[in-house]
Amino acid sequence: ILHDEAGLRVTLLADVAAIRVCEVRCERGVDATTQAHPGHIQSFYVLAGEMALRIGDRDLRAPAGAWIALPAARPYAVSACDAAVRYLDLRAPAG
Repeated sequence: ILHDEAGLRVTLLADVAAIRVCEVRCERGVDATTQAHPGHIQSFYVLAGEMALRIGDRDLRAPAGAWIALPAARPYAVSACDAAVRYLDLRAPAG
């Protein structure tokens, strides 16, 4: 477990040179991430709930089953929409 506090839990599932995979559980009202990763392609796969995603000045909603891929160094912010969200956070290459 990389992070575990009220409303947010991040569990590392894989961390090898090619890819890093975390499972994230985020409660409504908690911002999971606000960042950019230079040199890494960032992707998300929504497992349950609905993710609110801000990419630059654009707001998106991603329901369970959605796949989102961001180019390297693209700033983004993730949070839950109306209820808790659970998703995979994938970064390639890892690092």
